[in-house]
Amino acid sequence: TLNTNGVDRLVVDASSGNVGIGTKSAGAKLDVEVTTGEAARLSVVTDAGTQQTAGLGFSPGASTHTNPAALIDALEYDVSDSRASLRFWTRDTNSDVAATERMRIDSDGDVGIGTASPNGKMHVYDPVGSSHFYINGDVGGYPRVYLGGSSTSVTGVINRTQTTSTLYFGESTDTGGFYFRGTGNHIILGSTGIGTSSPSYKLHVNGTAYATGAAGSLSDRRHKKSITTLPNNALETVSQLRPVSFEWKNPLDDGMKGAQLGFIAQEVEEVVPEAVMTQDDEAQTKGLKADVLIPVLTKAIQELRAQNEAQQIEIDALKAKFN
Repeated sequence: TLNTNGVDRLVVDASSGNVGIGTKSAGAKLDVEVTTGEAARLSVVTDAGTQQTAGLGFSPGASTHTNPAALIDALEYDVSDSRASLRFWTRDTNSDVAATERMRIDSDGDVGIGTASPNGKMHVYDPVGSSHFYINGDVGGYPRVYLGGSSTSVTGVINRTQTTSTLYFGESTDTGGFYFRGTGNHIILGSTGIGTSSPSYKLHVNGTAYATGAAGSLSDRRHKKSITTLPNNALETVSQLRPVSFEWKNPLDDGMKGAQLGFIAQEVEEVVPEAVMTQDDEAQTKGLKADVLIPVLTKAIQELRAQNEAQQIEIDALKAKFN
């Protein structure tokens, strides 16, 4: 014991060897406590187990707890490996219980928040919601941000390629997502929904689509097979179609408001099933491929013209007979 003015200033515990400054009952190898005003304590904590630790414990305020309220310590790999991680601990309760590790910097310089095993330079894990993200500084020459639903699974990736200046948003397998390029064309893999979170097609717009330019579809002969001319019954087919006017029950924008002209998909399906699409949803929602009706209408016009020409020949023959 070191005593000045009748006050014990420094006490070495005979049994444990702990040194207390401002306290007679040191709870660590070095325990510093301020006894004037608001009490505060600084402790040097160690553990001589298979993975040795050394750190500083903090107990601010008028706490009389044995366990530090916060802690910073170094954890070595094992007794034969001097590499170490730096850990940060806090306690979220007023009870005298051990603090919980919140953040770790491992020997590679990777930072883990909520996880003791960071997978990248920055790895954040929420054990309550079982979600996490981590950053790898260099994977194949470019940085990546991984997003996941558990401490280990990866469900999304954000990365930038240095060679093409491309920012990629997508799945962990890099097979579906969006490539945003600084220059050139942007690329979308998988299905894209606008106004819907469950697209049934490569581009699914839940609302009105508008374009200032033309919209086209593939029609190159080199991409087609089994090409045949439509039979001569298009007029009969068209006569079975019912053009209607209608209003949408739940219009999503101005383009869907008011009176509309068109067909009923279920009715068209009975006549021209090739023109009807069925969504892969619970309601099996029907849609129309309006461009498929164009060949049918074209064929009907051709049939009508052929009939008109035949009738004109008969008319001309009758005129010639009576003249």
